[in-house]
Amino acid sequence: MIIDDKGSTEHLINISIMNEAFRDSQVNEFVLGAFISSYKRYFSGHQKEAEQMLREAFTRLKKVFLGNISQEEVGVQIKKIHREIMHGIDKNHWFPKEYLDYKRNRKPYIEMEAIEPYIKGKKILDFGSGGGFHASYLRTRGLRVGTTDIIDFRDIVADGLPFELMRTSTRIPYSDNEFDTILAVMVLHHARAQDQQSILRDLGRVGKRLILKETTYGLSVSDSKVNSLFNGQPVFKQFVSLEVRKQKLAVSLIDLFTNAIASGWSEMSLPFQYRTIAEWRLLLKQSDFSVVDINILGFDPRQVTPDSRVVIIADRH
Repeated sequence: MIIDDKGSTEHLINISIMNEAFRDSQVNEFVLGAFISSYKRYFSGHQKEAEQMLREAFTRLKKVFLGNISQEEVGVQIKKIHREIMHGIDKNHWFPKEYLDYKRNRKPYIEMEAIEPYIKGKKILDFGSGGGFHASYLRTRGLRVGTTDIIDFRDIVADGLPFELMRTSTRIPYSDNEFDTILAVMVLHHARAQDQQSILRDLGRVGKRLILKETTYGLSVSDSKVNSLFNGQPVFKQFVSLEVRKQKLAVSLIDLFTNAIASGWSEMSLPFQYRTIAEWRLLLKQSDFSVVDINILGFDPRQVTPDSRVVIIADRH
């Protein structure tokens, strides 16, 4: 969902990117193979059914995005795939139960492992907080955590955490200098390119340090930091071997499947506005931040979602 300054809302999936992605057989094969490998590893008691579900979902998605389809109809079809193939509303099926358990009890520990060492102070804002899983974890670490998002996705684990619903896509609903550290974990690529700088500037208004965890692409096998991850991450090695444009298509398709199909968040905005590390550096500089450190994570095999990730730490000028 995108909300403009007048309060008008828009649900957006970049259909043209998905059309291009599904027309590229190499991208299709890589993404489906990466999900099958990941799901079989994590849902080890349901390997055969997990693969069948993935193949069926990808087949249905391909038909959707290769057709002449409207935004409204895309949303309808995505809800059907989530419900009919991923058993999204069946509380007794193993997939929604185990996937939710992962998001509540395992994913926050994995995500925060690369972030916690960089947190400064005790007052934290979880921007784009989603279900509140990261914020809930940080609360157990003795931190005072505020949360905000453009849609209220909160899970029961977020009960009692301060939450402010964003009224526009670029204005953070907290006071100047209210937080020591701001977390933006896998969220900024959901904003339109023209909104990303405005968001970063407003994050700089409410906090001093920004920890940005994002999907990235444009990685090269010649980069020693990237190369050092290959031994433990064969899927990441495959990803980096793709052409740069195919890398972007791949992470976009991964994003669509993770948020819309596996999680069922059909109202989430998916413009697929990813940036390379160099592009994030430049945008942060233009938004009055100084980059302190960069940590390339690659495809963490402990994550259910096979995704190319980086952590960028920046302080406000």
